[in-house]
Amino acid sequence: MQKKSILIWTTLLMTVAFVNACSNTNSGEASYLENTAGRMFSNATPSDTRCNQITKGDLNGFVPFSRDSAWNSEISGQAADPQSSAKISAYVNRVGYNPALHGDFSSEYGEVYNVVDSSTQPLQMISIDEYPGESDLVPVPLPDTSVVKGGSQNCNDGGDCHLFVLDRNQCWLYETWQTSFDGVRWHASNMAVWDMLGTSKRPYGWTAADAAGLSVFAGLVRYDEVARGVIPHAIRFTLGHTGNTFVAPATHSAGYDSAAFPMGTRFRLKRNFDVSAYSKADQVIFTAMKNYGLILADNGSDLEIAGANDARWEVSDVVALKGAHLSDFEVMPAGKVMSRADLPTGARAEIGDFSASSMSAKTGESVTLSWSTSGEAWTFIDVLGPVRGNSITVAPTATTTYTLNATNAYGRSTRSVTVEVN
Repeated sequence: MQKKSILIWTTLLMTVAFVNACSNTNSGEASYLENTAGRMFSNATPSDTRCNQITKGDLNGFVPFSRDSAWNSEISGQAADPQSSAKISAYVNRVGYNPALHGDFSSEYGEVYNVVDSSTQPLQMISIDEYPGESDLVPVPLPDTSVVKGGSQNCNDGGDCHLFVLDRNQCWLYETWQTSFDGVRWHASNMAVWDMLGTSKRPYGWTAADAAGLSVFAGLVRYDEVARGVIPHAIRFTLGHTGNTFVAPATHSAGYDSAAFPMGTRFRLKRNFDVSAYSKADQVIFTAMKNYGLILADNGSDLEIAGANDARWEVSDVVALKGAHLSDFEVMPAGKVMSRADLPTGARAEIGDFSASSMSAKTGESVTLSWSTSGEAWTFIDVLGPVRGNSITVAPTATTTYTLNATNAYGRSTRSVTVEVN
């Protein structure tokens, strides 16, 4: 999928605010960070309670990310790229055939996801072994029985091995790539944390579980949406040849073909594509492609869309999607074409202040951490996790250094404060 680096980040065992690091390496059990004095995130109860209704296999109408997210923006009334036909023809000529649409929802290649409640689920650190500098290094509410794409927790075959964790309590989405579990500790090549109530965008030049730097889960075709009759978002897809460039909403590329489509390119099924002969399920999928389109998110098979692994899918419906071909789509206009050598520049997120209400406390005594940021930042604290708002109350049981990370499209800033416990 993505070009690997040799950077290695070694997870440190940390004593976390009102949690104790409990390492069970001798027993062969997972190393959890166990809560001892109330849950974190108490500063940031989401106002959108639909997240609380999320279950595995059914989000019950909840649509991840805000309405102004690129994933959720309707494009049915927009004009196509004037060069759309020429660009489609050029790709067809380059690969030597007119690729057929196909859905990958099988038990081997379909995407799986885990639903947790961070108010009860113990936390674990994931060791990020390839792209720590482009990852969100935070503890995750992660069961050691979590499922990974492909069905195995031992990612040794070069596959994507995606791990998706949806926190129904706080509306955070954790996504990793090339994920494995050795019985003691989780490992992955990259981790991105997404705010399912926001627009969620990585810094320019940063990767994610998808090579385009986008959320994978946001663009999945899910059975629960199809059963409801509407897919209210764009759909993720791959091509066999992608460019070494990207366009919004992508932030990263992993292609090699300078003449191919940039990551982030949006396609739309032509309005005159006749769906009347297809099943109701396929009509829902095709309608989403007309209303929201497809977003090029990674390298893979030509015109392959990703779906959630679900036993309720009718095989005949998935197979019938092949009735649409690349020539049935049109390319949508894109903004500036970007590359790693020519990234947009701007003011990175800055931390104006990060302080504790008391620099020393007794064991279990409450301390409020407060901060201010600029540059449309989203924030996390390394030993706590993602946070909303501008403060959080903790009750450390040991001397703890908290590092606030503020991130926006142009980069990340950090600032630390230490609370002495006596």
